[in-house]
Amino acid sequence: VLLEKLQKLILKYNKEIESRSIEETIKILIEIREEARKQKEWEKADRIRSELQDLGFELQDTNKGPIWKKK
Repeated sequence: VLLEKLQKLILKYNKEIESRSIEETIKILIEIREEARKQKEWEKADRIRSELQDLGFELQDTNKGPIWKKK
């Protein structure tokens, strides 16, 4: 169920995936978010972070890039 919700988020951002794991799916969402940040699409980046939080994942930006963990 959680994997399906994460996959729906990716489709929402116009990405095609065939991910088989939650980890792979979150990685793709983080990549989408990072691209949004590079393009200064702050609202989109914040929305992705918020949607991940709603699904129980904490996203933290670090000097080495974003990291995530299950709450």
